[in-house]
Amino acid sequence: MTATADVLVIGGGIIGGSVAFHLLAREPRLRVTLLEREAETGTGSTSKATGGVRTDKDIKPGLDATVDWEPFAAVFGAAARRVPPLAEAKVMRAYAGIPDLTPDYHGTLGPARQAPGFYVAYGFSGHGFMHAPAIGILMAEVVLDGRASSMDIDALSLDRFGAGHLRAEANMF
Repeated sequence: MTATADVLVIGGGIIGGSVAFHLLAREPRLRVTLLEREAETGTGSTSKATGGVRTDKDIKPGLDATVDWEPFAAVFGAAARRVPPLAEAKVMRAYAGIPDLTPDYHGTLGPARQAPGFYVAYGFSGHGFMHAPAIGILMAEVVLDGRASSMDIDALSLDRFGAGHLRAEANMF
């Protein structure tokens, strides 16, 4: 079996789904293929970013995915002061993921100039969930028009790493 596509989107989470949606909204005849490693789209890290308690105050690079229980007491104490019945709440499950972050804590968006026809949208970690609609629009513009027109995305370029143009994220916890 041979399959062809005009655009291949790797990752069927909220960002990949948004990119595929906006590509097809602009060009309905475009053959877009969405690849996802899980059995269903949206069941990977996107499904784990939809709620709960985030305690990533001290994010450190690396592959440690163990749950840090220490911050939970402060979070639940504050919640119970605001909503007293929450004092009886119990943790049903917890997981720790590997943060999808870049060295400057900004996502990366746009073409990979070293590989013509290859585009990237990654490194947004939990922010990708809320930025996905805009990321989809911007990536559709980049792929179909050769540049983003809704806003300037140069600061999110993949090239910034090699050029040393990193900008520190001022709003990290």
